Amino acid sequence: MSVTDQNQQSTQTVNLKRLIASPEAIAHLSESNARRLLVIPLAMVGDTASCTLIVAAETATDAAQQERLRRHLGFQFKIQIVVASREQIAAAIDKCYRHIHSLDALLKDSCVDQLQSDTELPRDYHVHLLEALLREAWRRRASDIHLSPIHEGLLVRFRIDGVLETIATLHECVINSLVVRIKVLASLDIAETRVPQDGQFDQVIDAAAVEFRVSMFPTVAGENAVLRVIGNSQHATLESLSLPNEMLVTLRNLLDRPDGLIIVCGPTGAGKSTTLFALLAEKDQQSLNIMTLEDPVEQRLPGIRQSNIDPARSFDYPQGLKAMLRQDPDVLLIGEIRDSQSCEMALRAVTSGHQVLTTIHAGSAHAAVTRLREFDAQSHILSSCLSAIISQRLLRKSCPACKTGDSQCELCNGTGCHGRQAILEVLLIDKDISHLLAIEADVKDIEAVSNASGFTSLQQHAQRYVEAGTVTPQEIVRVLGRAQS
Repeated sequence: MSVTDQNQQSTQTVNLKRLIASPEAIAHLSESNARRLLVIPLAMVGDTASCTLIVAAETATDAAQQERLRRHLGFQFKIQIVVASREQIAAAIDKCYRHIHSLDALLKDSCVDQLQSDTELPRDYHVHLLEALLREAWRRRASDIHLSPIHEGLLVRFRIDGVLETIATLHECVINSLVVRIKVLASLDIAETRVPQDGQFDQVIDAAAVEFRVSMFPTVAGENAVLRVIGNSQHATLESLSLPNEMLVTLRNLLDRPDGLIIVCGPTGAGKSTTLFALLAEKDQQSLNIMTLEDPVEQRLPGIRQSNIDPARSFDYPQGLKAMLRQDPDVLLIGEIRDSQSCEMALRAVTSGHQVLTTIHAGSAHAAVTRLREFDAQSHILSSCLSAIISQRLLRKSCPACKTGDSQCELCNGTGCHGRQAILEVLLIDKDISHLLAIEADVKDIEAVSNASGFTSLQQHAQRYVEAGTVTPQEIVRVLGRAQS
């Protein structure tokens, strides 16, 4: 039967909190398709000969979405679209399909203290369990999913705002099927359990394309799986980092230079890549040739030529950077300076007139100087090429809804924290610091000169947010340790 032409209808907006979807309507669309299209069937109207299916969607003007919906329904109904918010549609899908695939119900079936030894789970149980875990991780803003075999079974944890939270301990009988499912999705060797494996797969969650990077690692208890959650969120800008105005001015002044080496340092998970891409976003991508060399590319950015290194094919940082310099670049982003070769090539790129942004593993901006010297950076070249060293950490922000960790708080799930705030320290290489680098002065001397010229440390930057009530003193101690007296 023909489908109702939405352009000829006046679109109605509905409040799904006040409506109950008809089970008959729900039965005509699977949960996976409802989630993929972000729609929810509400009711069947009319007789058998001319039945209309009322469907709630975020917009009534998405022709591609409506065409896919028609195909899934088999063209057997007229369709009337009503409009509801994305949040209400997602909540309605959860409610209407809860009896089948809710995470709580699935976990209850397989938790170590619930599942009996003689209980048989459905054959496709592991498929629905993994889908529910991925969905829950995405909705709770988790950056990683950890599936760890332990003596009791399989420990499931989410890393949220930098901290691991235990979700459940599953019975050991689900481990093999769940691991195999992950390997199948990530195109890994399901028979290989003795060496690490890496892969990736995509999933559509709440109409958003989400990428999951998979790392399998053998342990004495079994294979440990970690899934990095990478979403197509809006790309970071300097404004989105919520930095003090004077720090924004400093960073933009650095970017105005046509050359120079800008280094961001900090531990894994400190947000270094986000800051680097926020800096790149300030550059004119139309008039400049901006290229990156990453391990791996995590965010695809329009207007920027990005590449993955591949050491297995001799395409490492030194080789990649050497080849990139033949591509007539203006600005280069190197994922990491990790050895003497990559350090030498980065400095060589700067001396030939390029601006280079990169990262290095160091505990502070001043400590990064020591790391560069360990990589055999020549003092006279370093003093002339280095523009700035930025050290960064992420602090969990106090939950704006409860601030106390109320167990009933829906925003923070009782943690008392929601979202994170970047804190930075910026070591500018002025004439005085440049001279000290050239003569290979002790790092303590460099630290003293920078402090005298107004250097703001991570502790000092963090204290601003404590005074503003954004973060707690305990969070600063957790991330930075106690300040040295």
